[in-house]
Amino acid sequence: MKKAFTMIELIFIIVVVGILAAVAVPQINRNSLVEAADQVAAHIRYTQQLAMNDNKFDPDDPNWFKRFWRIQFTDQGAPGSAAGWRYNIYWDNGDFPGSNGQPNSLNSMAADPQNPNKLLTSGFARQPANTDGARMNQKLNLGATYNIRNIQFTNCGNRNNHTISFDSYGRPMGQLANSNVPYDRLFVGQCVITLTNDARETASITIEPETGYVRYTLNSNTGTAAQ
Repeated sequence: MKKAFTMIELIFIIVVVGILAAVAVPQINRNSLVEAADQVAAHIRYTQQLAMNDNKFDPDDPNWFKRFWRIQFTDQGAPGSAAGWRYNIYWDNGDFPGSNGQPNSLNSMAADPQNPNKLLTSGFARQPANTDGARMNQKLNLGATYNIRNIQFTNCGNRNNHTISFDSYGRPMGQLANSNVPYDRLFVGQCVITLTNDARETASITIEPETGYVRYTLNSNTGTAAQ
């Protein structure tokens, strides 16, 4: 006569299968392009939130508007890492004359809301914000973490400086270092940021003018709908 499983044995088997499924399924379904697009879109929204909560207006400072919060993408190396696409979230604190539009100190960098011990930067070439390696954030290095090999910017301001800034109303605009008046860099059309991975799959992140509303779409190869 064949011996049946006891209730305890059945429960044990179910628990083991559940653990194996929880470990295996995320690895099977992981798509680094989806993760990169979701992260960048979330961080653009977070940059907008920081700007709306931190009004930089100062009647005694003619360059007050150059201090808006921004997210800046670069294809440069940083100390200890090779060149590749990465980004930083910061405000220009004016430590250097004329508000040079670069992250000038650790105090100007945004903290990671998911890990306050980390900053929202993976390092920036030739900038003093690189001095505390323990606070650098590898997930903002899109090339090394998510295999993003190219980023294309369409209608996102200066073609040679990939910066999206936000004013206290949440309106998106471009780089402000060379701006003469507060709102001459406001976006008038959709800003589209297209990420391309090493398999030539793409994800497009769209920022609407005026409202700063952010969404992203993925190509058909990913099998994932718009977010």
